[in-house]
Amino acid sequence: MYKYKLKTKMYNTLTGKSATIENRYSIVHVDGEIKCYTLETVEGSYLYNISEQVLNMYYKKEGS
Repeated sequence: MYKYKLKTKMYNTLTGKSATIENRYSIVHVDGEIKCYTLETVEGSYLYNISEQVLNMYYKKEGS
């Protein structure tokens, strides 16, 4: 499991709000492939499917 940080704004379809989110995202790898990520927010914990392309576009590894 890897930790990522958001580096851009994100639209929250659950609340209809757009904000810069600084929460950490737990990325789940299965057989070297990214399957999903969990997002911890003040509103709760959400599980998302995600692609490598989306990950590289919007996220960066911590420390990089």
